[in-house]
Amino acid sequence: MKLLEKFESIQIKITWTAIKIGLDGINNFPPCLNTKEVVDYATQKVLLNGNEQYEVILLAGESYEKVKEIKQLVDELSRRENKDIMEEFRKWRLIYIVDTINNLSFDPVKNLLDIGDAWVMFEFPSDSPHIFQGVGNNIPPQDYYTQQMFDEIKIRHKKWIEEELLYLKRNE
Repeated sequence: MKLLEKFESIQIKITWTAIKIGLDGINNFPPCLNTKEVVDYATQKVLLNGNEQYEVILLAGESYEKVKEIKQLVDELSRRENKDIMEEFRKWRLIYIVDTINNLSFDPVKNLLDIGDAWVMFEFPSDSPHIFQGVGNNIPPQDYYTQQMFDEIKIRHKKWIEEELLYLKRNE
């Protein structure tokens, strides 16, 4: 599934600011969209709606190789919609955490490491449900890297996902 389709799969509105974040990256979050995905998205919007902004129409007709021009158009569309960049960044955070949780293996140690790696990309936000071994706690490795701890952390993440989804939908 393409990244932008993941927004739609959890019913989160795709904005040009979210697309800008995906195209450029932000903080420790690397770029994750390519120009083809952005042009294809713009093309889909034009075909479905027909009455899109001039920049969306230009974007839909742009060559994938024209990175600078595509970024300029996305920047302008993002500026016009005037969305808070950190609020839009939360959408990417949710997408990546949902994807991480949905793609866990049967190995609790690997799963705990994978979940931790996902949060590293988001710079350990204060609302993270994740527990890192030895960070703000005295949990020894033999107690942390267990099925029981993984199960607890997975439950915490599922609750966080539900709450974050509600928050984002409420603030669209």
